[in-house]
Amino acid sequence: MDEIKTIYDRLKTKYPLTLTTTLALNSGYTVDVPVIRGIAKDCQFDLYLCENQLVFSVEIFGKTGTDRYTHRHPLDAEDAICMIEQRLSEPGIVDRNELYLSLTDTEWPFTYTSHDRMIVRAIVVDDDGYFYFVRAERDDDFGRATIIETSGGGVEAGEDLQEAIRRELREELGAEVEILCRLGVVSDYYNLIHRHNINNYFLCRVLSFGERHLMPDEIEQFHLSTLKVSYADAIAEYERCAKTPLGRLVANREMLILKHAKVLFDDLSASAVFDDIRTHLPPDEQERANAFVRFLLANNLHFRRDTSPCWRDKRYYWVMDGTECVCFIAIADPDEPQNRFTVWSDDMGNDALNTTVDDRVRILAWQHVDHCGRCGSCGGGRHKVIFGRTFDDVCGCTFRVDNPNADDLLFLKELVRIRITEIQNHHR
Repeated sequence: MDEIKTIYDRLKTKYPLTLTTTLALNSGYTVDVPVIRGIAKDCQFDLYLCENQLVFSVEIFGKTGTDRYTHRHPLDAEDAICMIEQRLSEPGIVDRNELYLSLTDTEWPFTYTSHDRMIVRAIVVDDDGYFYFVRAERDDDFGRATIIETSGGGVEAGEDLQEAIRRELREELGAEVEILCRLGVVSDYYNLIHRHNINNYFLCRVLSFGERHLMPDEIEQFHLSTLKVSYADAIAEYERCAKTPLGRLVANREMLILKHAKVLFDDLSASAVFDDIRTHLPPDEQERANAFVRFLLANNLHFRRDTSPCWRDKRYYWVMDGTECVCFIAIADPDEPQNRFTVWSDDMGNDALNTTVDDRVRILAWQHVDHCGRCGSCGGGRHKVIFGRTFDDVCGCTFRVDNPNADDLLFLKELVRIRITEIQNHHR
């Protein structure tokens, strides 16, 4: 048993492994010994001690089903480590941006596992930062419960995983999506129905919505409905639903995936901004622009490219706090070739515009007031008091900074802090 722990300690920092006990193994029986379990893109494996021999058991997830094989010859610790590393070191097997989790059912006692189910699920998000889930109202062997869950279901014969998730999202949400990336695999169990679930998660962006095509049991038994929520509200909904046994199983499986998806979605949205900065700004300006974008990311903000007719062929980004806008960024606008990097604030209220700031910020704010040019986007200029000074004909964006220098960068960071505080106060 110490040998298993030694192997786990050597490998846990390099690979997605778990160490647990009392698992249903591939042969269908239970062992009450330490078991190392690993999840990769195409397989799950267990390493455990049986009759004084190290046993390495692998399940391969194929398109046509699950194949199993077990290495039952005597292994020493070094042999076992080599087998694990071979399994997980092959190109494409483990993506460091993916999660691989193995969970047990702590709500119902284990007796046996009768079948595996290959499942696809998706964290679905739109360009405004809203997330889409299904809500099910159940009253069955699992008990009476209302739960939030990612949209998805079983993989049908002949489907690959991406085909399956597109079909499931059309059926349950009526959504056509862009698959942004794979999030990982979660292996978990429903002991009550003797099932092992192999959940393949994807991060998807909504392209359009149409008619849903629910199965009769999804309508009559589960009363399936669509839930559109912010990230914070989704977390709160999972926590609320975790008051029932089934709700806890679902929340344990999905909250880590949701949090991981949020980080990846923010990173993906920012990668396009960094690419545009690198492509279109000279080196000395890249450093300041990148510093500002990193500051925005550090404050848990994300980016949404504007694809409306006015901006479709330009590099114009909304900077979002959840579903609220903080500021806007334009990179190398072809209509203004002299302005390579421009930042506008969002419309700010009187309280925010009269927050106490130091003299340097106040003077820079007055210098960067955006006077309305009657472009039509804000409906015309307005009267505003900005940090103690009155201005007329102020654009709805309030401030505009073109090609910011080092001082301007400090001013922009302060504006972002003020705007985030304004949003937080609004939601209290």
